[in-house]
Amino acid sequence: MEKDYNNIEVFMEKLKKEFIRQFIALHVLGGATLVIAITFYIVFFLDVYKYWVYIIFLSIIFVPLFPFLVREVIGYYKDFKCLKEEKIPIVTGKFIGYKKVNVGGDPPEEENRIIIMDYIANKQIILKAVNDIKLREDSIYSFYYLPFTKFSMIIN
Repeated sequence: MEKDYNNIEVFMEKLKKEFIRQFIALHVLGGATLVIAITFYIVFFLDVYKYWVYIIFLSIIFVPLFPFLVREVIGYYKDFKCLKEEKIPIVTGKFIGYKKVNVGGDPPEEENRIIIMDYIANKQIILKAVNDIKLREDSIYSFYYLPFTKFSMIIN
């Protein structure tokens, strides 16, 4: 089967699938983290004098993690609303280059993120590209773009 790089619907479906896959993974990971943290807090608070070191340790780990999870979930919900209403914004800018990002895994995997200079906002934006088309530096491209999660798809 040949890839059709001109078919926007194919890439839009790929964008939705990748977004939903990560949306579900974030909910599972965030929910599991909260359940584990709450369970440990309940168990340790039953005997505060015996487990006070563990309570402090858990607080150091989970208290900073909680605002991060809330911010990520809110961003995913805002982008989900864009996908659901099919009102995905378009960003146009000059392609600057790629940024290698370590996404984890075993063995560790790297992804290339696209760096563009947005013409309207006059700032650099790093995008997670769904389609794997090679871009030329200093060329102007337009992307469907989810502003909070940075998922994107090149249009031209």
